[in-house]
This record gives sequence, structure tokens and C-alpha cells, in this order.
Amino acid sequence: MELFLQSFDANTWAILSLISFAVFILLTGIFILSRGRGTRKISFFAGLLMLLVSVAAFGLASQKSYYLQHHNEAIIFTPTITAKSSPTPNSVDLFVIHQGTKVRLLDKVDGWVKIRLQNGSIGWLPRQSMKEI
Repeated sequence: MELFLQSFDANTWAILSLISFAVFILLTGIFILSRGRGTRKISFFAGLLMLLVSVAAFGLASQKSYYLQHHNEAIIFTPTITAKSSPTPNSVDLFVIHQGTKVRLLDKVDGWVKIRLQNGSIGWLPRQSMKEI
């Protein structure tokens, strides 16, 4: 479940929730206005599916937002590590951080964490290089 939750940020989950709810509304309209039995069946079950997707995505957005708000600081446990410009190992090196540095967590994507130092510098680090506090 954690891997699934971390696959998108809170804003992406919220947008997915809104889009699936809009599709649900559209399918409800098709269900109400259609006369054919087959069309009504398809729109009914597809609408139920979109409603479930919408509720699930909203729940994941809420959970991700709550998690980020309450787990937003960490200590670096790697002796020295280089912050990257994006969450990939081959991205541009920005600055070096030493063990024991306290960082603020801004976002989490695919095993990477976007951090901000006290001086305002922002970069990406691998999640395993730090411990959340």
C-alpha cells in the first residue's frame, strides 16, 4: 500500500479524484438520459467504478497530505551526500550535505525526497540517506 501511495504526490491524487468524479457525473447523466438497456447497464457499472476510483483517490490524497504535514523533518545519516536537482541518480549535483544535518521534507517521489535546508537550498536526496523525526 505504501508503494501505491507514494506513486503520486497529494496534488496528483486530488486531480485524479476530481477527474474520476467528473466522469462519474457524466456517466450518471448518460444513465438517466439513455433509453437502451445495454447503454444503461454499461453507464451504471462504469459510473459505480468511477465513484469508487474517485473516493479512493480522494482518500489517498488526504492520507498523503496528512503524512507530509506531520512527517516533515529528517536528519541525514549518510556521512556525505550530494543533493540532486531532480529525483534521479544522474541529475545535476547541487550541493553537499553532511551527516547530522536537519532538513525539512517537501515532497516524496519514488524513493526520493525533496528537501530544504535552513539556508533555503532545495534539492532531492534518496530516502534511505535520512531518518524522519
